[in-house]
Amino acid sequence: MLKAISDYSENEKLLLVLQGCDYATYEANDDIKKFNRYQNNQIDGFSERTLQDMEILVMLKDLGFPMHELGTYLYKDLISEICEVLKKLSDRRDDINVCRELLGKLNDAYSSFYHAIGREWKELGISSFHLYIIDALESIDYDSVDQELSSKINGNDFYDISYGTQAFMLAAYALKKYSFSDAEYKKPLLKKLNNGPKPREYW
Repeated sequence: MLKAISDYSENEKLLLVLQGCDYATYEANDDIKKFNRYQNNQIDGFSERTLQDMEILVMLKDLGFPMHELGTYLYKDLISEICEVLKKLSDRRDDINVCRELLGKLNDAYSSFYHAIGREWKELGISSFHLYIIDALESIDYDSVDQELSSKINGNDFYDISYGTQAFMLAAYALKKYSFSDAEYKKPLLKKLNNGPKPREYW
């Protein structure tokens, strides 16, 4: 559950530091402020990357993601980084290998891709990074999902995929690389990464 850093007690702040999510929480709170401005069309001073991030947050909100969970903002960061990789592709045949390699990294919980975002950028442990995303995924409100949007992203034959693969699909859709048309909505069946951390209750 996210709240402004100033609203935390001294004990809560200490716990955040010990868990390694102090900086990640600070950045998520900053994203919330930007998102509120974006929704009110107050985008003066927003960079192209910030606008992209806000559009990703709109997409996640429309897919039922909880906007009060740190994991939603970490997932946004993951999707945004994938977008940066995909932007460099030129639709050549060689790019297929780049996408395969990226998907391999996205399905390996301890890959260099997750290390760069979680550990180096967000100053979180890799396991914590994934657990916050899992918390957000488990809190999706499927009653509020924009079914048309979900169908365009997932198509008719949606199958059980990892949230790493789903992040790739969301990035590709955000960049208008693909879209399914006339697809019937089916509830997504997102699974954890095979070698990802165990749920919190087992720690």
